[in-house]
Amino acid sequence: MSKIKTHLKIGGALVLSLLVQRGAFALELDPAIFPEFTIGGRAVATVNAEAMETAGGGDEQDAKLDIGDSSLLLGFSKYLFKPGQYAYAGLGLRVAEEQRDIAQGMFLSQAYAGIGGPRYDLVMGRHRLPNTLLHFPVLREDDLLDFSVVANASSVSSAEEDQVFGNLVQAAWWWRPAWKFDAALTGRAERDVGGALGAQDFNGASIGLAYQLPTAFKVARGLRYAAVRIDQQNARAVAGLDNVAVSSLLAALSYHLNDDPESDWAADVQAIVRSGVDVASLTNPAARARAAFTSVTAALRYAHRPQLQTRWRAALLAAWQNYGDFNEANALLAGASYVYRLGSGVDVAAQYFYRRNDDVLAAALGYQSDHRVQVGLVFAFDMIFNESVAERGGLLDFEHHMGGSGPAGLGE
Repeated sequence: MSKIKTHLKIGGALVLSLLVQRGAFALELDPAIFPEFTIGGRAVATVNAEAMETAGGGDEQDAKLDIGDSSLLLGFSKYLFKPGQYAYAGLGLRVAEEQRDIAQGMFLSQAYAGIGGPRYDLVMGRHRLPNTLLHFPVLREDDLLDFSVVANASSVSSAEEDQVFGNLVQAAWWWRPAWKFDAALTGRAERDVGGALGAQDFNGASIGLAYQLPTAFKVARGLRYAAVRIDQQNARAVAGLDNVAVSSLLAALSYHLNDDPESDWAADVQAIVRSGVDVASLTNPAARARAAFTSVTAALRYAHRPQLQTRWRAALLAAWQNYGDFNEANALLAGASYVYRLGSGVDVAAQYFYRRNDDVLAAALGYQSDHRVQVGLVFAFDMIFNESVAERGGLLDFEHHMGGSGPAGLGE
């Protein structure tokens, strides 16, 4: 009888243990909370006409339809357990430019995850590189890529896939609402002359300091944005070039010329200075990205915004670059852009640029001067479902778009 009681006790204990464990698992609930979901995109279709004077003195003309830089973006956000803290993730696809140096019609521009709060933001993954400070009012990033972005010294391709996007871990901290410090480890693409893409290991870093006074804080004439950044690359051996360290300094400011948000005048300027290393010539994009270099890009822009709804925008742009270790290696660019808004997110856009290269740079690039005219339509949208998370910035802030003139960076 005692043995039966003992077995019953042991059996009961096992059953109770199983029930407790089942109850413990049942109590470990992960609520199926639907995230805030954002889908955004930008379709760009333009007719491009170009007239070029080659380095040899000949003339070339070309006209084509261009859908480059069209993009589709998905974003997701959730609150964390701690009040005011949030998490987010994003995925983006972009149509590559036709003049790209790599065989790729559409590429993954964004694949990132991050967390943030009122004073900090941390993002990891494939993302825009922190190698520029301002978005300028142009149709496509390629239009000013040679002047406004710190070039990739580890790739022989000048395509934006390697120049604008890469892997990173980037953190930002706001110790005042208008003051931000950021730091990043970057993994730029490593591409050799055969077009093969190497592993995008960490091969650089950057630190930056910015002051920004958004319109939501105050509508007033004066300095609205100022920033400096140091960009460091451990450039890998490609195309006969050695492993070297390349450092660049960026500085930028945006100054609003009036205090009327319905008739907004602003001036933007950005400078890049790279000490550089000795290179034999400028024919290779990776070599140009390592050479001593100075560039200045500026824009004067106006937005007509009755009742705070943009109806049209116009801008004048100018840029200059110089490769300091080479004589006759300067370039000048001047242009204008105009956008007329037909409806929310639907624009008719026109743009003209003229570029002139000095003899040495012309021999390296293959042309002396270039006239470019672009006219077309832009359709942009940004839809939020289950809006519930007040994260910093928005999905399209991570992609370039013509209406997004101003600061470029994490969480803007």
